[in-house]
Amino acid sequence: MEENLIKNSNIIIEQRKKLNLSGVKDCISFDDETIILNTVLGRVAIKGFSLHIINFDTNSGDLTAEGK
Repeated sequence: MEENLIKNSNIIIEQRKKLNLSGVKDCISFDDETIILNTVLGRVAIKGFSLHIINFDTNSGDLTAEGK
């Protein structure tokens, strides 16, 4: 049986240095230049420099990353 669930996924970029994402299911891979995520709406790839994940709450699906 298919469920009718609204899938929310938001991306907020603050000052081009901080990234907040919601609806993240898991982190496929990450290094200092690329973060690849599975979200409720599909795959997302983030590219930059000096990237690092500050927080990833697997229960809420919220992820915060910083970099350039």
